[in-house]
Amino acid sequence: MSEVGEVLVDKAEKIVKKASEILRSPVENWLEKKLRRFEVHVKGAEIIQNLKGPFIVASNHIHPRGKGLETLGIGPDSFIIRRAVNQATGKRMRIVVKYDLDEFQARRLPPRLLRFIEQSQKNIFLSASEIPIKKSGGGIDFVHAFRDAVESGDPILMYPQGDWASDFSSKQEIKPGVSHLGKEYNLPVVPAYIKGCASWEPSQPVHLIFGEPIFPADLSREEISEKIKQAILSLQSNTHSKSE
Repeated sequence: MSEVGEVLVDKAEKIVKKASEILRSPVENWLEKKLRRFEVHVKGAEIIQNLKGPFIVASNHIHPRGKGLETLGIGPDSFIIRRAVNQATGKRMRIVVKYDLDEFQARRLPPRLLRFIEQSQKNIFLSASEIPIKKSGGGIDFVHAFRDAVESGDPILMYPQGDWASDFSSKQEIKPGVSHLGKEYNLPVVPAYIKGCASWEPSQPVHLIFGEPIFPADLSREEISEKIKQAILSLQSNTHSKSE
């Protein structure tokens, strides 16, 4: 990239970052209005109410479908979970969110444009106090944002399956990120299961259930991951049987 190109990209990134800071409040107000349209049934809120200090919520991740935000991969599940946690704890939940494009998208873009898009998305998430991460994991911005959330005592939302799906499955692999961070920071991991919100157009009740926390101190990372998987499957079975 030429020196002029670098300067233009840097200026554009700063503009996007400033714009995201200005738009944060209006966007959050708009999201709150959208979320109020959902009929959400929450079970297990007392579990997270009783936790002191920061913790991780490890939930399934629903593949969004439909038009509008869904085409950008922005589904309502993260915001519904955060709203429920905020209401139960009085704290603002921070969401671990991927900001880089998938391999297919990345191959179709010039390197300069790809960098601009990914940096812009990362800056938007940072401005919204989220925790941006690359699909490959880690990164200095992720480390700083995650540590800041822990030190602030904020709940953190992570998706241990790594990507979205129409529903959770016993065949899905649990990625090591949740168990690694839970172990490193000694954070309780609260399993959660959500269903009924694949679109921003509510068509059915949303069921969200929190399970008993997993305390990582005396467990290996593999044991933590297996406990997360089995807990989500159990919550899924419980939710399906009661909603049928």
